[in-house]
Parts: sequence; C-alpha cells; structure tokens
Amino acid sequence: MRFPRRRTTTVTGAVFAAVSLTLAGCADTGSSTTGSAASGTDLPADYLSAAKTFSEALNTGGEKLGGTVTVVGTLSGAEKERLLSTFAPFEEATGIKVDYTGTEDYATVVQSGVDSGNPVDVMTVTSLAMVKQYAESGDLKDVGEIVGEDTLKKNFGQGLIDAASVDDKTYGIYMSMDNFMVWYNPDTYDGPTDGTWDDLTKWTDEQASSGTAPWCLGLSAGASTGWPGAFMVLNQLVKSAGPDVANGLATGETKWTDPEVKAAFQTVGDLIQKDGSVYGGASAALSTEQGAAGNGMYTDPQQCSLFEWGTYGAATLIAGNSEVKAGENLDFMPIPASNEKYADTEAYTGTVVSAFSDRPEVKAFLKYMASDEEQTLIAATGNYVAPNSNVPTEAYPNELLKRISTDMLSKDLTPLPSSTIDTSVRSTLYTAFSNFVQDPTTLDADLKTIDDAQAALG
Repeated sequence: MRFPRRRTTTVTGAVFAAVSLTLAGCADTGSSTTGSAASGTDLPADYLSAAKTFSEALNTGGEKLGGTVTVVGTLSGAEKERLLSTFAPFEEATGIKVDYTGTEDYATVVQSGVDSGNPVDVMTVTSLAMVKQYAESGDLKDVGEIVGEDTLKKNFGQGLIDAASVDDKTYGIYMSMDNFMVWYNPDTYDGPTDGTWDDLTKWTDEQASSGTAPWCLGLSAGASTGWPGAFMVLNQLVKSAGPDVANGLATGETKWTDPEVKAAFQTVGDLIQKDGSVYGGASAALSTEQGAAGNGMYTDPQQCSLFEWGTYGAATLIAGNSEVKAGENLDFMPIPASNEKYADTEAYTGTVVSAFSDRPEVKAFLKYMASDEEQTLIAATGNYVAPNSNVPTEAYPNELLKRISTDMLSKDLTPLPSSTIDTSVRSTLYTAFSNFVQDPTTLDADLKTIDDAQAALG
C-alpha cells in the first residue's frame, strides 16, 4: 500500500482524497446501531431518480437481484441516517437490503467475523491499515476487478486508487472524504483567517488573557475518548514537520518519541492546558463530546470562538442548532501551518468501502458505491465531500461545502496518519493523548507506549 501525495490544480467539483476517519464520519464515535435505508426524501429528486436508473441496470434477466448486503461501519445517529438515505434508490431498484451496523468497535466486529469464518459482506472504515491487513491475509476481494479498473480510473484520482491498493490490486473504494479545519462564527470572530499558527496563537492568547476562552473543544467519545485531540496533533505534525515525517509513523520510520512528534503534542497541549484557552478547561473537554462543543460559538454570551473539527462539523452544527447558517454565521479556515513550507499541504481522511464477499448482490452494491450517481447523493447530504471526480459542484447543498471542495482540490494532499497506522496503535494513541491532557508530565511515557504498540506489530 502506498501513501501518495498529489497536487491537484483543476477543480472538478468533488473534493480531495480523505480516512476513515474517522472515520470518515466522526472518526470513532457512536454506539452500535443497525438499520437499512432511510427514505431519502430530503435529497434532490433528480439525483434520486438518476441513482435509481443506474441501479436498475444492475439487475439481471429483468428481475430484481434481491438478497441482503451486511455492512459494518462507524456512523450512528444523524450521520448514519444521511448515508442510509443515499442507499434508498439502490434498495428500491434492486430489491437488495443494505443492513448497516454502525459501531465504535468496528475493528473488533470485523475481526470476529473473519475469525469465525463468517465475515461481514462489506466494511466501510477509515483505516487504510485495516484494508492492508485483510488484503494481505487474502480475505478481501479485488474491487478493481469487480467494479472495473477503467471505471475506477474514470471516477477517482489515481492517488485515491493507490492509497487503497496492495500489490497493484485495488481493495477499497473511497466513499466519502473530509479533513480537519478551524470553524468560526464570522458574526463574532475578529481574529486572523490566514497566516501561520503563531499568528493565530497570538490572538488566542490575547483572548484567553482577557477572560474569554478562544477554543471550543470536546474529547469525549466512549472507548475512543481523545481522538479529536489526537487528530489535532497529527494535523499539527503534517503542518510542522511535513507529510514524509507524518507518513513514517505507519512504517516505523518515524518514532512517536521523535522530537517532531513530541513538539506537535506540545503545541496542542499548550492550546488545551493554557489557562482560559479552552472553554471549561481540560477536564470539561474530556467530558464533552466534540459534536456538542462547537455550539459554544452560538451561546449568549458566547462561550468560545474557534472549533477545530472535520468537514462533517458543518452538518452537525447546522442539524443541532437552527440558528446556524452555512456561509452566514458559520465559516472555516484551513488549519494554519506552523512551518510555512507546508502551508499548502492538507491532510485528509475518508471512508473506504471494502468487501469480504463477491456474491452478486455485493458486487452490485460495490458498483453502486463507485458510481457518479451514488457519489452525487453523498455530496447532496451535506455531510462530506465526495471523492468521485465527476460529481458536479452544484450537488453540494450550500456554498460552504462548495468552497471546502474547491479549497482542498488546490492543495498538496496527504493521508492523515490516523488512517494509515494500525488500529491497535491508533487506540493507544487516543489513550495516550487523554493521559497527556490529564497530566502533561506523562508525555514522554505516553509517547513510549505508542512506540511500544508499534513495535509489538513486528
């Protein structure tokens, strides 16, 4: 598996390459929930009709294929419902039921199925490491062969295909993409929207000194508590030491105890632990879900001004607060670089679809997931950017997402290490970050535990 970087200079309407993480969706959040397609009535009728027409062509012999495709992923709640709504025309046209289970413990669920000889049909995960693991063990099917290499090349950038390939075979299709950014309310925020991380820190320090917390932050996520902060660290690493150092975490070429990694932890640690910098302080952040933290930008009086989170943050904020209007009182800026050399470098995560089965109904589902029609519906949900390069810009429901897509396409893109490191290492990272937040003096020991987890992989 290669971890390519690519420079995209042509705006094609869908965004960049982005995992799973967290998770494509909200990385690793959410309890286990099961469901099939929502009605999809909130999606544009012409897009739904086109997706149904495409799906009808997947049937054979003039009859609906029927059957059930079991899917394990990471989404729950409103995010899951938005995804399921895009499956509705496929289910109606083919008679295939998509049985989706969203759980934060997806890695264990997938592994248990493989161990028992009864794996789930499809996994939709943000971990390229899992794709690599099951491809090398021979458990995954070659989706390039199922969907067609020509179709993949027509619909997706080569960098995305390479990222989900092992030994020149493609084992995953990017379903959705996102990246981290800094959200703010332009009606109240008067700080910098460009420049360096130092420029932004100067403003946040001034705010904290005046008694107003600049940062909204939530780190609580059940067994994955700490992941939002860990993602902030990894973005800092990309923006300070560069993608080569960051990508080395997956291969062991970069150690977690290396100075560049420690410095990234300390940068985020300073943000959290500095008096008055985070609303409620570190203890409140550890007990607050990240999705709820951003609401502090819309309280009266305002609790906090800045919110570093993924592309999906906009949909979550809008869904949870009727006062939030994309492009009016909600806007974003790219995470400022600590090293100006990497100002145009952007780390992405995303959800990858991989299959353990090649039954006819599973093949049909994979073809649907790779199609322009399904990817256009994903864009229309307003939750993510679609990785398919043929998705029209107008599919996004607001100008904010259109701008996010355009902005990302202009950057040097590299996978966020959260998607490339082994899931056991990632879990250790989340725990280590939470420990560090509670007691900054443990940082060296915390980083060593991550190195030990990496070394245990052999």
